[in-house]
Amino acid sequence: MIAEKFDPGELLALDFYDAAKHTEPSIRRARAAYQPYPGTTNISTNKIPIDADSVDKFFAILSAHEIRDAAERRAFFAEVSRVLSRNGRAVVVERLRDAANFLAYNIGALHFHSHSSWLESFAAAGLVLESEKKITPFVTAFFLKKNGAES
Repeated sequence: MIAEKFDPGELLALDFYDAAKHTEPSIRRARAAYQPYPGTTNISTNKIPIDADSVDKFFAILSAHEIRDAAERRAFFAEVSRVLSRNGRAVVVERLRDAANFLAYNIGALHFHSHSSWLESFAAAGLVLESEKKITPFVTAFFLKKNGAES
């Protein structure tokens, strides 16, 4: 768990869910089944209330695919880029709209975004893909840095 890796004063949990925008039945079911992490801060996808250049690590784990609108997704990742410190890193973990997930989820895989869609969102937001890793055949982790950051 991420909380075990960091000092409690260094961890901030954010929730971008907006019932008016994020209307997929799956997210309503998930929110009914699981309570938010204690102390979670509600945010908008177009405004993360954190100072620019102040975050060393940003994680979006199996959640950003709920931002269905491409422009909203780009705005969210632009905010991620804005808050990342010069040498900060973002890790985005997601299922992809790919053959493996079609085998596992059938048409449910249409709920996920394609690999190229993720890369376009990151690039449009000023994030550079450093690497990516298949965690399982169904889940991919994207490791990102701010454009112009040192490797």
